[in-house]
Amino acid sequence: AVPSLDALAAQALPLLPPGGVVGAVFNSRKGEVYVAWFERRGDYLETLQPPAALPLERAAALAPDVPTCLLVGEGAALLAPLLPDAATALPATFAPHPGWIARLGYARWRQGQTESVAHFEPFYLKPFVARQPTATPTLAP
Repeated sequence: AVPSLDALAAQALPLLPPGGVVGAVFNSRKGEVYVAWFERRGDYLETLQPPAALPLERAAALAPDVPTCLLVGEGAALLAPLLPDAATALPATFAPHPGWIARLGYARWRQGQTESVAHFEPFYLKPFVARQPTATPTLAP
């Protein structure tokens, strides 16, 4: 299994100098973002702050103070105004790519980090709550 924020951040690896930081950010649409912070160490990213669901101000407070900080994901534009000028938000179209997911999955497999397909359950940062639609769709006659 490859976490979505890891896959999103991995794509920024070629754009980061050594020691550069990337924040992978998804908008939770509830006044919060899902965010994780990573630092480039050679040819891989090391997790600085694990994935969390946080209010924007708290997510910004956890951002490392480094000369190069990229923000990726559809929540990057929300977080960028709260960070110093050193932070650059890449376009929201910068989404997890299957090639990077495969690369990360292969690395995890080589390290023995595998999942049982029969027993695997996705990890959600917040409990999933299903709700009824607010409007009932109508069919045209």
